[in-house]
Amino acid sequence: GREVARRMQPWVDFAEETIAVHVPAVVLRRLPARELAYAIVAGFLGLELLDALLGEQAEGNAVLERLTA
Repeated sequence: GREVARRMQPWVDFAEETIAVHVPAVVLRRLPARELAYAIVAGFLGLELLDALLGEQAEGNAVLERLTA
């Protein structure tokens, strides 16, 4: 678990930097960029994990496809 968390940190850092530039300050006053970044990366990790566990029944890829379309 700790190794997964360690490997997640560069992604959280990247997401935080991106959020700080692109998310309006009014949002960041309620939800700091670091916390939002952590939630996004954790959500992505969760989607990937569930997709791996569920195989053909997985719905995570559909979510990601909609977000990037």
